[in-house]
Amino acid sequence: MHGAAWLGITALTLALTRSATVTVALVGVGIVAGVVELVRRASTGRGRALVCGIAAAGAGVLAALVVTFQRGILELLGKSADLTGRLGLWDSVIELAQQRPAFGWGWVSYWMPWAAPFDTLVFRNGVRQLQAQNAWLDVWFQLGVIGVVIFAALVLFTMTRTWILAADRVLSSREGSR
Repeated sequence: MHGAAWLGITALTLALTRSATVTVALVGVGIVAGVVELVRRASTGRGRALVCGIAAAGAGVLAALVVTFQRGILELLGKSADLTGRLGLWDSVIELAQQRPAFGWGWVSYWMPWAAPFDTLVFRNGVRQLQAQNAWLDVWFQLGVIGVVIFAALVLFTMTRTWILAADRVLSSREGSR
């Protein structure tokens, strides 16, 4: 019952955000969890490869559908064609990142509103934006291409290790028997 209560609180919290990003992320997590479960249930290496191949093809088809029906999907999620102002923000960040492409402007985590170039970078509806609303652009802006390469390596390593730990039936069965 304790776990069910926390799942209920989590579901309520996610619903109350009314965030398109959270909704899309939740659907993505559900799809990946389903694929992981199918891979774990496959009894042979060939079966696991088949599941992964079908999942990869499905991801390609899904990406093509998203690109094709982008406008309708955005409307369904309650977003404007400019992704609720993000495209303008991203253009400003890209413009600054191109000024210092190799090493960026320096790491500050969230943008310091009292320091240049953050002090006048982007205002939306009278509110100063303190992040790029895109981790990759934020890393490029702050740490340059070198930072993006390191960030990409960390993301790839984390995704690979997470997939191995989640999909490995032997490890999972050992963990479950403790």
